Amino acid sequence: MVNVRNSFVATPPIDGGVVHSAALGEAEFPETALTALDPIFKANDHGALSDSGLSLNKARSTQKVRMFGGATFREPQTEYDETLTFAFLEDDNIAVLNSVFGEANVEVETATANGQHKTIYHTSEQLPIRHWIATVIDGVKTKRYLIEHGQVTTTAEVVDVHSNVTTHQVTLTTYASTNPDFKGAHVVELRHDGSIVAVAGGNLVQGMQLRAASVDESGEPVALDAPDSATTSDSDEAPDTAKAATTDTTGSAQAASVDPAVAEPNSTSSAPAPTTTTATAPKTATAKSTSTSSK
Repeated sequence: MVNVRNSFVATPPIDGGVVHSAALGEAEFPETALTALDPIFKANDHGALSDSGLSLNKARSTQKVRMFGGATFREPQTEYDETLTFAFLEDDNIAVLNSVFGEANVEVETATANGQHKTIYHTSEQLPIRHWIATVIDGVKTKRYLIEHGQVTTTAEVVDVHSNVTTHQVTLTTYASTNPDFKGAHVVELRHDGSIVAVAGGNLVQGMQLRAASVDESGEPVALDAPDSATTSDSDEAPDTAKAATTDTTGSAQAASVDPAVAEPNSTSSAPAPTTTTATAPKTATAKSTSTSSK
């Protein structure tokens, strides 16, 4: 069955940038996709990315083992690499400069009323391995990539032109994790769909997100408030009470408008004759009717 709610259209988080980093061993990784980032990660926010977003490339290399006769006996995997690519748009962002040139090669003086001086050394030194986190959202959904060991290995050409912003595109190579919780993975992906599932006949219906639910810091949904039983009871009884009142009022009004003593017994009308009509009948009409009867 097709379910569009299972799709994901990535956008940047509303409370910060997409990419954060930290020196090895200086920050703790979040436990869930919704856990607040360590302050050291937050301090290294790389800001806006280009409209190409981030690209995750998982590359596997294999080699065919041939058997006598030329057929493939087996094709074992020989290599595995996983890289992320993104382009930073904030050329003056200190976190971006540190990631592209190396923190040791970026000197930043204290800002004054006249501005701030920066000196950047373009060297051939390898860039350091660092911790990295990339986070994207789709409405109430969140997707977060954790990289324990990531190294910027490729930087694209930097162009200063009048028709575009200066952009730093980098490729981040990931390495196997040594954290037991990461199980040796190059990248650990955390997700949260931000919704509750439908319950039908006591069974969970998978993939049928109905509405966004509030969550606590651990990522667990917060229980919705139960309806007020007293209010519900009052509202249920109100229609019956109103109906009874209407019936009593209508009946009383009909009774007050009819005088049974003067109603005509042989009348074909389903409603008794009004009292006012009988009371105002002319005496001459009554006498004439009596005279005709005697004849």
